[in-house]
Amino acid sequence: MVYPFMALYFTAAWNMKVAGILILVSPLISVVVSFFGGPLIDRYGLIREIF
Repeated sequence: MVYPFMALYFTAAWNMKVAGILILVSPLISVVVSFFGGPLIDRYGLIREIF
């Protein structure tokens, strides 16, 4: 997976606090989008974008 390497890179580029925040952002955005996206998909149905 990519996350351990991202943590090493971010820690080398910035301090550990900023690296932790940057690693935490992606899962938090995923939870928020799935929380709102799930009911929207249930209501309007799945729209295929790739043929």
